[in-house]
Amino acid sequence: MNQKEINSLYGNIFQLLAENRFREAYSQIAYLIQQNTDPSLFEQLNTQESIYRNILHYGMQGVQDPQQENILNHMRLALFSIADKAYRAWNAAYSSRWYDAQWRYRKMNNKPAVNLVQLARVMQDSREELSILAASKNDFVTAPRRLQLHKQMAAAEADYFHAILFSEAWNKSDREAYQACFLEMNLSGQVMSVSALLLSLQECFDEYKLHFLMDLCLNEQPQVAMRALTAMLIVLLQHDARMAYYPALKAQWSLILDAPQLSSRLTVIYSQLLRAKFNDLITKKMQDELLPEMNKLSESLQDKFEGQDKFSIDKEDLNELFSDGAMNDAMQEFSELQTQGEDVYMSTFSQMKFYPFFKDIQHWFVPFYQEHPVLTEIFGKDASEGLGLLKVVTGSMFLCDSDKYSFCLNMTQVPEQYRTSMIGNMGADSEQFKEMMEMEQNGNKQLKMKSISNLYIQDLYRFYRLFPSHRDFADPFLGTLDFFSVEAVKAVFMEEDNLKKLAAMYLKKQQYASASRLYEYLLAQVPDNYDYLRSLAYAYEKQRYYNQAADTYAKADMLRADQVWVLKRWAYCCKQVDNYAKALQLYQRLAALQSDQASHLMNQAHCLMQMKDYDAALNAYYKVDFLFGESPKTWRPLAWCLLMKKQYEQSSTYYDKILAAQATMEDYLCYGHLKVAQAQYRAAVDAYEQAYRLSAMNLQDFYRRFDQDWKDLGIFGLDKSQLALLSDALRYRLEERV
Repeated sequence: MNQKEINSLYGNIFQLLAENRFREAYSQIAYLIQQNTDPSLFEQLNTQESIYRNILHYGMQGVQDPQQENILNHMRLALFSIADKAYRAWNAAYSSRWYDAQWRYRKMNNKPAVNLVQLARVMQDSREELSILAASKNDFVTAPRRLQLHKQMAAAEADYFHAILFSEAWNKSDREAYQACFLEMNLSGQVMSVSALLLSLQECFDEYKLHFLMDLCLNEQPQVAMRALTAMLIVLLQHDARMAYYPALKAQWSLILDAPQLSSRLTVIYSQLLRAKFNDLITKKMQDELLPEMNKLSESLQDKFEGQDKFSIDKEDLNELFSDGAMNDAMQEFSELQTQGEDVYMSTFSQMKFYPFFKDIQHWFVPFYQEHPVLTEIFGKDASEGLGLLKVVTGSMFLCDSDKYSFCLNMTQVPEQYRTSMIGNMGADSEQFKEMMEMEQNGNKQLKMKSISNLYIQDLYRFYRLFPSHRDFADPFLGTLDFFSVEAVKAVFMEEDNLKKLAAMYLKKQQYASASRLYEYLLAQVPDNYDYLRSLAYAYEKQRYYNQAADTYAKADMLRADQVWVLKRWAYCCKQVDNYAKALQLYQRLAALQSDQASHLMNQAHCLMQMKDYDAALNAYYKVDFLFGESPKTWRPLAWCLLMKKQYEQSSTYYDKILAAQATMEDYLCYGHLKVAQAQYRAAVDAYEQAYRLSAMNLQDFYRRFDQDWKDLGIFGLDKSQLALLSDALRYRLEERV
C-alpha cells in the first residue's frame, strides 16, 4: 500500500467506528494490521471482537444491559487505539515523510530514550549555578561558564521538545512524568513544548497529550497559555470528532471554556488564524506595491543626504521627501497593516531561513531571549557588543520570534563597520527602544495576550510554509479554518457578538461562502437586522447567487429604504438575471436620491435597450447627450439602438465615430451587421475579418460568437440564402488568411 491508500484505510476505519459498524471495522483494522505483521495487535483485536460477539449474543436473546452503551464506547476507544498503533507502525516502517524518517533514524541509531528526571535535574542544577555566577562582579571571567550552562539548558529543552514530538501514545504515568519535567523547564522550554504537542497530535491522536495541552491552556504564563489555546484550536480542526468519544477530555475542555476571558481569547485567535490564512495576499501586496515605494524613499533619502551628518538633516527636507503622494501612501498603508496585526514581514524574512539554525525543528518555535547560545556566538561571548540591539529586538511587538532570530543571524552577513553603526543606532539608548519600553509598560493585558497569539501564529505560518520539509506536515492554513463548525468550540463562536466579528472577517477576506453561512445563522437568530441582510446579500452576490442576493437586498430595503449602496447592488443583481424592468425601477429611485443624473440616466437607458424598448432608450441616451454633452460612452448604445430601429444612416454616423476612435472586436462585429443590413456585403466581410483580428479567439470560437449574433438579425428580413453565402465567404476569407 502507498501513503494515500493507508491514509484512506485509516480514515475509513474511524468512520466505521463512529457509525457503530463494528463488524466492518474489525475487518478493516485486521487488514491494516496485516500490512505490519504485528501479532500483538491481532491478539488485542481478537479480544475486542470476542467482547463484541458476547454483546451481540446476549442482545439477540433479549437481555437488556443498562451499561451496553458504556461498554460499546469503551470497546470503540480500544479499537481506535489498535488502529492508531497499526497506522503508526506502517508509517514508521514505510513512510518517506520527515517525521517518520526521523523516527526511523532514531530507532536505527538506538538513540536512548530521554530520561525526564535527568533533564529536570540538569535544568535545576544549571539555574542554581547561574544564580551563583550572577552574584560575581567579574562577568568576563564567568562568561565562558555561563555560556556553557546556557548551552546545557538549550540542549535539555531541545531534548524535551523531541521527547514529546517523537513519543508514542502516552498513558497516565507518562503524562505525569512530562508534566513534572515541564515544571522544571525555563519559560523558553515550556513555550516550545506547546509546539511539540501540536506537531505530535497532528501526527496521531493521543488522549493524554491532549489532557496535557488542555492543562497548558490555563497556565499562569501568558506566553504558554495563548500558544496552547492556539494549538488547541488547530488540533480540534483535525480531532474534534474523535474527542467527542472521550468523556474525560470533554469534561476538562468544558471547564476550560468556563474560565474568564476564554471566549474572547478564542475569538481573537480565530480571527488571527483566519488573517494568517490569507497572508499570501499581504505578501503579494508588499512585494508588488508597498516595498517598491518604500525602496524609492530609501534611495531618495540616500541621494539627498549622502555625505551629510545625520544630525544636520533639516525637518523641512524630510517633509519634502514625504510629500510624494505614492511614497506617503505606501508608508501609511504599511503602518496601518502593521497595527492591524497583518504579517507584513513574511516577504522580507522568508529569505532569511536558510541558516543552519533553522534546520533543527525546535528552533522554529524557540522564543527569543538574549542568553540563547546562538546569539552569544553572534555578538560575542559576553553579548556586550549587541546588548542594545538585543534589547530592541526582544522588545519588538511586530516581529515574531523566528524573524527575530533571522534578523540577528543576518547580522553576521553585514560588514563589521556597518554592523557596529547599526548596533549603536538601535541600542538601548535609542528613541525607538524607549518608545517600545514605554508602550510595553503602558499596554494593557488584553493587548499583550493578543500580541502573543498573533506572533505565535506568524511563527507557525513560517514553519508550515518555509521549513525545509514543510510539505510533510498538515498545514492548517490550507484548510477552511471554519471553527464555527467544530463541535467543541461551536458554542463559543456562535455567540452573536463573536459571530458578528467573524462574519465580518470572512467578508473582508473575500471568503463569501463561509461569510454567508454565518450571516444566515445570525439572521435566524435576529431576522430583521439590516446590517446582516446587507452583508449576506453582498456575500451571495460575490458568489454569483444573483437571485438570492436580489431577494436579500429587497428585504434590507424594506427595513431601511432608499439606501444608495443597497439600491445600486440590488440593481446590478437584477441586471445579472435579466430582470431589467426591476433594475430600471431601482435606477429611477437612485436618480431621485442622487445628483449624479448622468450615471443613472445611462443605466436607465441600458435597461430600456435590453428590454428592446429602443424608442425610450434612444430618448434617454439623447437626454444624456443634451444635458451633459456628447460622450463616446453613448455612441455604442445609440448606434445599436438606431440599427435595431433600422435607421441605418444615423447608425452608420455613430459607428464611423467609434471606428475612428479606439474600436473593439464588438464594434467591428456590430458594424459588420450594419453593413449586412445595408446589403454592403464586401464591407461586411471586411468588418468581420477585422473583428476576428482583434478578438484573440481561434476560428471555431469566433464562428460560434459570430453565429450567435446572426440569430438576432432576423428582424432585418434578410434573405437566408444570401446570408449563407455571406457566411461561407467570410469563412473562406478567414481560413485563407490565417
